[in-house]
Amino acid sequence: MRRALGAPLLLLATLPALAGELRVSDARTPPPLPGTSMMAGYLTLTNKGDRPVTVTGATSATSADFARVSVHRSIEEDGQSRMEPVPELTVDPGEQAAFEPGGLHLMLFEPADKPEPGDAMNVTLQTDTGTLDVVLQVIDRSELLR
Repeated sequence: MRRALGAPLLLLATLPALAGELRVSDARTPPPLPGTSMMAGYLTLTNKGDRPVTVTGATSATSADFARVSVHRSIEEDGQSRMEPVPELTVDPGEQAAFEPGGLHLMLFEPADKPEPGDAMNVTLQTDTGTLDVVLQVIDRSELLR
């Protein structure tokens, strides 16, 4: 985990990341709830290219900020909420995929440190065109539904 070091790094972390045709914006995560070892990551993927791009997985292998990362979706069936893994997510040209509470999200398992608001956590999305490094800003839980 890396601590945000003032305004320049905060600005850098909030700028859209660009990798091939996919752009990442508004990447954020609240700290884990007390007594838990999981977090959820939220962001928006925008495909600025002219062909579909498929997210095929996620990891934190290059930064070791988390033991494991995966893409999940929250769904409601028969009045019950549950999560299910999303093995592939295709973003069509000109479209967005919003990772947000109650829907798509990154499951972030066992953070290496105890993250606090202002920290930055790193994950990597794997796509059919390569990899995309994402910096998740740790935000106060009250900012989650802004």
